[in-house]
Amino acid sequence: FYEARLEVTRDLVRGLSLSGAYSLSRTRDNWLQSWSGDPTDELAPFPSDPIGGGWAKGISDFDVPQRALLTATWHSAGRFPVTLAGRYRYQSGLPFTPGFQPGVDANGDGSGRNDPAFIDPSIPGVPGLVPQHPCLADQVGKFAARNSCREAARQAVDFAASIALPVHSVGGHVEVTLDVVNLVTSRSGVVDRALVRVNPNGPNGVLVTDPSGNVTLPLVANPHFGKLLSRRDEPRVLRLG
Repeated sequence: FYEARLEVTRDLVRGLSLSGAYSLSRTRDNWLQSWSGDPTDELAPFPSDPIGGGWAKGISDFDVPQRALLTATWHSAGRFPVTLAGRYRYQSGLPFTPGFQPGVDANGDGSGRNDPAFIDPSIPGVPGLVPQHPCLADQVGKFAARNSCREAARQAVDFAASIALPVHSVGGHVEVTLDVVNLVTSRSGVVDRALVRVNPNGPNGVLVTDPSGNVTLPLVANPHFGKLLSRRDEPRVLRLG
């Protein structure tokens, strides 16, 4: 894991300040993480690969290469000082491997979630899908590399406000605060990672087995590849203090 971070803070005018931060990182590993909790999902899809090497060695499931934060804060003067702040957050989406629908065990290793797709332009619909996803363009005619595609970036806006009320009995102030986390957020959730689908109802919807035992699946491109299957946005949180 490598990371470089830059942070800048500047007072623009009396009471108004801006701060920004940006980080660029790189995370690589050879650990096949199983988000489902099923240990068979951690099997390497290519049995001939060395353990911890080959296809498994690459972009980590936890790789978030870019993060950015921009905050604006305003303070007032007077007997009842008020503070207003807005914050914008950005981070890259998580990586994923183009593959099959959950439950399809294309290589027959016992796991229905760990098989990468072969990006074959002869599969109906694939030539039209490749230009829509730059992560596929340099992998045509190959098995998809581990975590070679990425979900959409996540963005959010937060808001905070406070007012200081004088309390003469204690010789000071009581500050009343309001925080709204995720006031505005981008859409996020479970992404459809299936590049191709088994199509038993198509014109060639039959399994074909050659004399050597190789099985050809009737495949078709998935037009929903990379799109949300279901929304699971981060909740909006209201906090008073």
